[in-house]
Amino acid sequence: MATKKDIPPSRYQKVYVMDGVTYLPHYNAKWYVAPGYGKQNNRLYTASELELANAKAEHIMLWNRSEF
Repeated sequence: MATKKDIPPSRYQKVYVMDGVTYLPHYNAKWYVAPGYGKQNNRLYTASELELANAKAEHIMLWNRSEF
């Protein structure tokens, strides 16, 4: 059974949602990725690209990403 010590720290982070698809921040870059990143596709998106495509920004709890 996982203990609180085993759970990585998390915080609210910005994601983008477009047509029911959630674009998450990449772990080590200031980019966003779609589901299947690394297996089905390798496309990275900027926040500006997603905003221009009418994606809506939301904040959800995610494990901490690298900070730049």
